[in-house]
Amino acid sequence: MSRHAVGEDVLYIQATVEFKTQTGPRVQEADEYQGWSQGSGPAASEGTRAPDRLDGVVLMPRASEDRGFFLRRSADIERVKRDGRRFQTPLFNLLSCASGTGNTRIGIVVGKRLGGAVTRNRAKRMFRELARQVREQLVGGRALVVFPRREALLARHPRLREAWRSALRHEGLLVSEPDGRCDNSASV
Repeated sequence: MSRHAVGEDVLYIQATVEFKTQTGPRVQEADEYQGWSQGSGPAASEGTRAPDRLDGVVLMPRASEDRGFFLRRSADIERVKRDGRRFQTPLFNLLSCASGTGNTRIGIVVGKRLGGAVTRNRAKRMFRELARQVREQLVGGRALVVFPRREALLARHPRLREAWRSALRHEGLLVSEPDGRCDNSASV
């Protein structure tokens, strides 16, 4: 086929196709609203905040509730890495040091050596959930950094949870009694 013939075909196609042009914005007709429930969703003044409970199921805490609980700044994480005490398990490494604040905060560091983005995000989600489960039982004034290992991704949740609690107890980071005393008073 010659170059000229291709050009003619393109011109012919462009000439035979009709384009519907719209001059203004599309306005929905009144009958398009039929079937929509008028009360589905919050009022404009209520915002988009979802309820904390849904049919008896407790939803995960919101990011705003976790904002002060998790270490996010690299300077905070580097300080714990520099000054912290290390505890190693087959599933993760745990570093802890005094934070200078009244709350205990936890950072989760997952390097690219662990795997791709999906794998790293899964590890972070697993350890964030473990941290949320013990939030109320943690001793105050500490900063923790967790380094998950590849074996943690293969472990069943009960085994991982027990290793997590055991490591926290060993380091004296869990409150054993309501009066605020630690399980292991020898750790500092």
